[in-house]
Amino acid sequence: MKILVTSDVHGYINHFNKIISQTRDMVNYHVDLGDFNSSYDLYPNVTFIKGNCDENYSLSNELEIVIDSKKFLFLHGHTHSIKSGFFNLISYARKKKADFCIFGHLHQPLCFIKYNIHFICPGAVLNKEYLIINDLSIELRSLV
Repeated sequence: MKILVTSDVHGYINHFNKIISQTRDMVNYHVDLGDFNSSYDLYPNVTFIKGNCDENYSLSNELEIVIDSKKFLFLHGHTHSIKSGFFNLISYARKKKADFCIFGHLHQPLCFIKYNIHFICPGAVLNKEYLIINDLSIELRSLV
């Protein structure tokens, strides 16, 4: 399974559309980690997670997917106060028994491992950054 992960679009729809266009033939699932700030209805094939700037109350705060028996936890991060540190996020990911915790909100790419959990932030679409998950391979990318 190949998953496109975007986050923190903040209305930069041109960047978002370009990322979708460039990855369309290589991914079969798309998760956006929140702070989209545009019309969700225009993108029926995207699973949107609620960010702190999203007003759509029907969005979920997180998503769990299992790939090759590894649990991926997708969330925005604001509800775990990640701008003040990662303690809450790490504790939550451990409680959820995640193998991978993919989160947004920071606006910069970041990867680290704690307690055998891979924590990955794809950066922000507003900075032309995104993530591709190909089975268990993770690739941070940037638009050219």
